[in-house]
Amino acid sequence: MPSALSYERDFLLIGGDPSELLPWYRAQTAINPLDTGAYVNGAFFLADFNDKPEEALEFLLAGAKNNPNSPEVRGAIGRFYIEKWENYDEAIPHLEKAVAAGSKMRNRTDTMERAVGNAYVFLVRAYREKDDLDS
Repeated sequence: MPSALSYERDFLLIGGDPSELLPWYRAQTAINPLDTGAYVNGAFFLADFNDKPEEALEFLLAGAKNNPNSPEVRGAIGRFYIEKWENYDEAIPHLEKAVAAGSKMRNRTDTMERAVGNAYVFLVRAYREKDDLDS
């Protein structure tokens, strides 16, 4: 079965308007608030295609409220703070939570492995930008 991401890619390849996907992400997270991928992908579409990074961050924070130990959501929040606003102080706690949660997981999926790895990368970047590699 194709992943949701392949449907999104196909939708964009045929010239679909990315903003049309947003109601589906909101509906998905209302139906299943544990769907961390819907929060992350929905935030991506909000920020990058609709130019609404603040709304995207709110969407991710709702995801973190429903999934406080999700490396995927916490890592995405940290990444947003870095990429959208260069706010390393706000990014670091979320990235640390992502790494800590990921290190406690047994039998991580490929998605979780990538999320934890990305969280490590962005955490090191945040410390480096703050000139605080001793932390």
